[in-house]
Amino acid sequence: MSCPEDAPALPLRILVVEDDPVSAHMVTHVLVRHGFAVTHAVDGREAIEILEILPPVALMVLDLMLPLASGFEIVERARALPAWSKVPIVMVTAKSQESIVLRAFGAGVDEYLVKPIRPVELLAKVQQLTGRTAAA
Repeated sequence: MSCPEDAPALPLRILVVEDDPVSAHMVTHVLVRHGFAVTHAVDGREAIEILEILPPVALMVLDLMLPLASGFEIVERARALPAWSKVPIVMVTAKSQESIVLRAFGAGVDEYLVKPIRPVELLAKVQQLTGRTAAA
């Protein structure tokens, strides 16, 4: 008979908000390959709908430049919703200007990665923020 402690942990769900299909595929592939479950939103409006109807995820990977709502708008909405307010957010963008990075952290982003994203760096940030080492 197995004990609850012996049961494998359920995969942590991560919300990936990315409109570029190549970037979305790479991020999703890395996360799924390492034992995470992924929900994908293709634009800002879809991300906001997810925030309003689904339970919070373990972490959000969020592009800054999105159609229909910016990454900043999504961060603002997430931080205003009690259930989502503490969800760690990793912002990913091609923008590396200091003013944008500072604005992102000021808005409540936990980590900031500049594209092109290195899979090992993304995975390290996800593991750090979720407190879970991903499966090999």
